[in-house]
Amino acid sequence: MAKRKKKQQKKQHDYTFVYADIETFSPSTDPQYWIGGLKINGKYYAYDNFKDFWDKMTEHEKGKRRVVIFHNSKYDMSILTYHAKFYLGYTENPGQNGMTKAIYTGLYHEVYTDNNQTPTFVVDSKNLMPGSLGSYGKMLNFEKGETPIATVYRKPLESDYKYLKRDVDILEMAFKAFNHEESVKNGLLTISSLSQSSIKDIHSTRTGTTYKRNGLRRKHGGKSSKDDKPLPSCVREQIESDCEAFKMRETVYHRET
Repeated sequence: MAKRKKKQQKKQHDYTFVYADIETFSPSTDPQYWIGGLKINGKYYAYDNFKDFWDKMTEHEKGKRRVVIFHNSKYDMSILTYHAKFYLGYTENPGQNGMTKAIYTGLYHEVYTDNNQTPTFVVDSKNLMPGSLGSYGKMLNFEKGETPIATVYRKPLESDYKYLKRDVDILEMAFKAFNHEESVKNGLLTISSLSQSSIKDIHSTRTGTTYKRNGLRRKHGGKSSKDDKPLPSCVREQIESDCEAFKMRETVYHRET
C-alpha cells in the first residue's frame, strides 16, 4: 500500500513593519504632500520630496512582506495616491488584477510597483486603535505637540520634522504596545475581527475545535509559476521598443518599376 504523502506545512511569511506619517500644505483647500517620515527596523527616514518618500515606502527586502502602518491611512493614502497617479503614472483600482504600477484599495491597500507579485500592504491602525494619535501619546506619556500649519508651501523647519518624527514614534509605540503587529500577521485588521478571534480561541480551548487563520493575503497580484516571474515594466517596455525598431528596419517596401 502506497504511503500517504505528508501534508506540507504552509510557509510562514517574514514581515517588515514600516511606521509612517505625512504632513501636507494647503490642507483646507487643496492638500499636497509636504514632508513624510518612515521608521523601518528602528531607523528613521524623513523626506521633503514625494518620490523619495514613495520609493522608500515601497522598497522591498527579499523574502519579506512589507506592511506600512498609517494612522488614518484613508487620508494619507488619498494624498499619496493622487501624487503617484499624477507624477509616477500609477493607476488606482485598474479593471484587472496583476497590473504593475497599480494601487488597489479596500480594507487595506495593495501597492504594486514594477513587480505584480510582491505588493506593499498599507494598513490603517485606526481600525485597531480608534481615536486620535494624540490620545495614545498621552497614555504613553509622550505628548504629540502642536500640529504645524502651512496654508501655502514653505520650506519645512526643524520643528516641523520634529513633530513628524514624534507622530511616527507614538504610532510605533502604541501599535506595538497593543501587540497589533501579531494581529496584522494573523489578518486581524479591525476591532471586530479581534473580538471574533478571541471568542473562537475560548471556544477552541473548551471544545478542542481548531480554527484556521488566513493571515494577511494579497488579493490582486498576478499569477505565475515559481520559475515564471513577470518582467519589470521598464524591461517589458524596452523589449517592445526594440521589437518595433527591428520591424521597421526589416520592412521591405514594394516599389513598382
